[in-house]
Amino acid sequence: MKKEYLYSDEARKARSARKKGKKGKGKGNKPFNHQNNAPQNNNNGEMHLPPDDFEVVMKWVPIEAVRISPEANRAVYDEYNEQRERMLKETVYNPDGTENKEGIARLRQAGLSDKDIFETIGQKGQTPNGFNYHHLFPRAVSGAFNEGPVNFGGEMLTSIHDWRCMMVLPYAPGHDIHHNVHDAMDERNGPIPQKEGKRKTYYIAMPLTAEEYELYKANPKALKEELLIVDKDGYRTVDQREDSTTIDRRPPPGNGGAGLQAATKAKENDKKPKNNDVLVKAAKMRAQGR
Repeated sequence: MKKEYLYSDEARKARSARKKGKKGKGKGNKPFNHQNNAPQNNNNGEMHLPPDDFEVVMKWVPIEAVRISPEANRAVYDEYNEQRERMLKETVYNPDGTENKEGIARLRQAGLSDKDIFETIGQKGQTPNGFNYHHLFPRAVSGAFNEGPVNFGGEMLTSIHDWRCMMVLPYAPGHDIHHNVHDAMDERNGPIPQKEGKRKTYYIAMPLTAEEYELYKANPKALKEELLIVDKDGYRTVDQREDSTTIDRRPPPGNGGAGLQAATKAKENDKKPKNNDVLVKAAKMRAQGR
């Protein structure tokens, strides 16, 4: 089943109200002190923003969300500030000094120039003027990391403070793609659990891999994923999966792979002949004297 739909304005209005200091209904993915992610390098006021028709293409991926306390959330945020420079640099260069091809592809997906990628981010560990650093994995529901390695986009990560859990996005006035990504997550998931320890499946907007990005550029229809397409004006979901009704998109329960194994087993079982099919085939063979 293929579908394309625009989200309502509800999440955008709620988020705008929060930025004006109104509490609202407490809905969704609310990064506190969001403005503290402001860029560290103002390039003398110069901004290298993508063109007005630029779109960031992401894919919806489920994670296991475990709510942490406000105090723990603050501690995670403080640690993020300490690790921010390292994560930015590691997005461009591996610890051995070689280029991080996946990280660089992610930055190019966000519309950054090579100058900003290799100089401002790779060498200085700063976000360029007009861009913000986005937590792909919301801090408030990052409790699974306290229980062991977490399956994140097919990789097992041990900390939320990993470059793979982050993405630089445009956020300048009139180009606030970062804002629109949060709105899309609000709309998709609804309120973040408020009770500490509460678990739920939470869908995040994940950047494409380098291979997926090249495939999408060559032929957008060839990427069989549930895509989130974000521009300066809003966002939309385009489901390009061939048969979304038969694919189990839930994350593995806990930190294991039981859910993935169950989904794989179910797909294998679908390929096996059903009992009725076997009986019908046997009856036909008897009728033919075989």
